[in-house]
Amino acid sequence: MRHLRTTLTAAFVVAALLFVLVEHLGTGTVMSDSMKPTFSKGALLITRQTPPDDLRIGDVVTIQNDAGETIAHRVYLIDRAHNRVALKGDANATPDSQTYALNAAPRVLTYPTWIPFLAGHLMAVPCVGGLLHAVYRTKAGLLVLGLLGLGALGWVLAPLRRRHPEGQEDEVTSSDEEDTEPLAA
Repeated sequence: MRHLRTTLTAAFVVAALLFVLVEHLGTGTVMSDSMKPTFSKGALLITRQTPPDDLRIGDVVTIQNDAGETIAHRVYLIDRAHNRVALKGDANATPDSQTYALNAAPRVLTYPTWIPFLAGHLMAVPCVGGLLHAVYRTKAGLLVLGLLGLGALGWVLAPLRRRHPEGQEDEVTSSDEEDTEPLAA
């Protein structure tokens, strides 16, 4: 049973990593409540780099503004003639004051249709992005993250260690026996 748990856990981790690599997925952290109620500050967004021709009005993208901050807003207007895009947060009354160059942008993904209760919803994990953002900003946070990673690795690999039931010793094999004569009584 332990080997099954380890095998399944390892298979899941490998499959998830391969999916991320093959699909070229990324993440973004929501830093304000400008997209409420769609998602709140601290949410972790799952994104994929999207070519400019594939962007559509209503898509949610993450773009760096003139102040150097990464924002996640909905595409409000696309001006292909001037290669510009306007964005607007769902909670904002008006679009952003600046427009952005229409380049490839990380678009927030939606859940696939084969997941009935989530189909069409944006891929956002509440609170996780804020936690990861706080962890990555400090050396202590990175240390804690590393220790948690090592602990998770140990948990996955622990069942692979050979264990013996209590009170049982290893069996002696013929190579361990000495060539001795039986003692005469």
